Amino acid sequence: MGYQVENSPAWERADANASYFYTYILRMDGGEFYVGHTRELPERLSEHRDNKVSTTKGKAPELVWFTELRTREEATKLEAELKQVRNVDERSIRRMIIRFQSLVRELARD
Repeated sequence: MGYQVENSPAWERADANASYFYTYILRMDGGEFYVGHTRELPERLSEHRDNKVSTTKGKAPELVWFTELRTREEATKLEAELKQVRNVDERSIRRMIIRFQSLVRELARD
């Protein structure tokens, strides 16, 4: 199953002033993963938690992984790639999350 890269003309104005974009993974109740991208990660996470996003509504989404990218094009491309991996080899996504969380714990020790 291929994923189309999202695009919105409304993004273009705000994107011009953005320094970074984010691709992220949420774990939801039941263990399924949601993959998305955004220009404003804290605000987007707030929308997920406040049930403003239909695909995660009522599923207690928890941020488990993210990365920073320089352009929306890079972020949407990575989002599409991760969705493909999630659907074909979910274990690879789990490994990626475990490595990321281990690194976060190690950095917190310093």
